[in-house]
Amino acid sequence: MMTRFLCLFALSTMAVQGGVVGSVAGGSPQSPPPQVTQPRDPSVRKPATGTGAIGGRVIDAETGAPLRRAFVNLNGSVRRTTYTDFEGRYQFTNLPTGSYNVHVNPGPHRAGYQAVIYGSESVPLGVGFIPRPVELGDGQELTNIDVALPRASVIAGRVTDAFGEPVARVQVSAFLLLPGAEPRQSGGASTDDLGNYRLFNLTPGDYVVMANASMGGMQTEIEGEPIGFAPTYAPGTPVRSDAMRILVGRGMEAAADIRLTETRVYSVSGIATTSKGEPGRGLNVMLMRPDAQGGPGFGAPVTPAGNFTIRNVPPGQYELIARWSPPRQPGTMVPGPDPDLEFVSLPIDVGSSNLDGIVLVTQPAPVITGEVVFDEPPPQFHQAMIGVQVTNRGGSVGAPRVQVKGTQFTITNAFSPVILRASFPAGPAWGLKAILLRGRDITDVPTSFTAQDS
Repeated sequence: MMTRFLCLFALSTMAVQGGVVGSVAGGSPQSPPPQVTQPRDPSVRKPATGTGAIGGRVIDAETGAPLRRAFVNLNGSVRRTTYTDFEGRYQFTNLPTGSYNVHVNPGPHRAGYQAVIYGSESVPLGVGFIPRPVELGDGQELTNIDVALPRASVIAGRVTDAFGEPVARVQVSAFLLLPGAEPRQSGGASTDDLGNYRLFNLTPGDYVVMANASMGGMQTEIEGEPIGFAPTYAPGTPVRSDAMRILVGRGMEAAADIRLTETRVYSVSGIATTSKGEPGRGLNVMLMRPDAQGGPGFGAPVTPAGNFTIRNVPPGQYELIARWSPPRQPGTMVPGPDPDLEFVSLPIDVGSSNLDGIVLVTQPAPVITGEVVFDEPPPQFHQAMIGVQVTNRGGSVGAPRVQVKGTQFTITNAFSPVILRASFPAGPAWGLKAILLRGRDITDVPTSFTAQDS
């Protein structure tokens, strides 16, 4: 089979332009509202239908027992969703010819199984796999697209202080160790009144577990030498490289108790302004640990003069973040990420004293534009799909926004280093060939775009 390629190249950036987006104007109260008719748009296509069908069963991978009310998602030239019946069966009918992926998950209230895609049951979802598309011919009925859901894994344990007393309301996170990549957070839970936690729905693999008893939400200034808990990895170390590696197999439950480390805590203070030198309304300051993705961070309000103070910070390396979102007029609608968002980050090291006099100035994100190029004319009525993988800071600034029109695409709100991806849903013969930035291959390179890249 000939393999076709799509290629992204000629990416460029430009500064984000401000302005009100989607403002709504009201009419005169004395006059009745005008009659609005919806014109027929010949470019709007009806959902594709056909005479094909895809169906099968969803079962427990260990016992073979049927799983009822499992969610089944069909992705291809049409997108459908259904759930299984009491015998674990599902069916999609009236399907057009094409290539489909069948995604199955146990449902929102059943946590004992992993989600998988048909053809990749032997590989944990999200670790990296090549799904096996289902090829459906004209009028063909496929009734044996069966999916076996493997059991999920669990890590459970107890969190105590230096005297063995249980510690409640501590956030505990599991980080999956992947070869050649940063540990990836795969589960989180909070300890109960007995200090117990339970991390479920984990894929098999090697993990480290961290407990974070952050006092970031408490901005009370404590007299004397304030003492807090450092973020601690099992069994009781603040250093990730010294943490215990926890191996869990498919469907297994592993134990990991954590004894928190007490430490002196400090304050971080300074001034935050926008790119125009304006402090105050709309500014937020946060302090995040790079090795605690998704875990509790520290936040502080910004005064009208632009001053901020973050208290009760344990020693360690952090990323100090400021973001600004301009106030909107009443009635203004901003779909998706705010296009006028500004952001800045500063790595800091909290050692043995307070950090004062820090200056944060937010900056607008660049607008990334580019073009999708094919090595031969592609099928009609299909459009490339552009994806953006955020390597860090995703939770603090939101996901980048992608717009695709024809072969042109635009990406906004990309403050973090990102990895770009593209696919072409016109069959398995199409694959990504390269992503180029002014002739330089960045296909697998996390890239931070700036206004100077224009």
